[in-house]
Amino acid sequence: ARLHGCDFQGKEKIVNALNNIQSGGSSGTISQLSTKLSNLSSACDKIDTLCRRVISEEECLNVIDQIKNLDENFIIDNKKRKEEYLKMLQSGDLLNIAHLIKLLYHLFEEKKANNKSIGTIDISMFNDAKNRLFSEIQYVLKLNSFDEVELFIKNRIED
Repeated sequence: ARLHGCDFQGKEKIVNALNNIQSGGSSGTISQLSTKLSNLSSACDKIDTLCRRVISEEECLNVIDQIKNLDENFIIDNKKRKEEYLKMLQSGDLLNIAHLIKLLYHLFEEKKANNKSIGTIDISMFNDAKNRLFSEIQYVLKLNSFDEVELFIKNRIED
């Protein structure tokens, strides 16, 4: 999959700052955004997918603040879970992506507690969602690493 960014004058350009390109239509992350680009947008999977602008600091903090209120009831059926969670991931909406991370985290915890294995699709989706969410938060809040993002989220949720 090729990843594209869009400026809002309708021109299309490949954003070199996107990395972590995976085969099979999976998206990349924003990690080393070039300061030379004035109209940055978030990653999108397909050339015809609408791109959105990178969120503001206020929007970023709002997403983080809402995480603790998101439900934790994951879908048991593997096929339905894959379909629904893929929709959440591909929506590009950071609150949906944060919700997906929370749902999969609780699925992993339940499976561990019952000595069951975690599926590779669930792991892949979790990692992709985490990369998307954390890379945008890292950029917006000017944090240095995903570890800092995780600590920031944890501290903000606990306050």
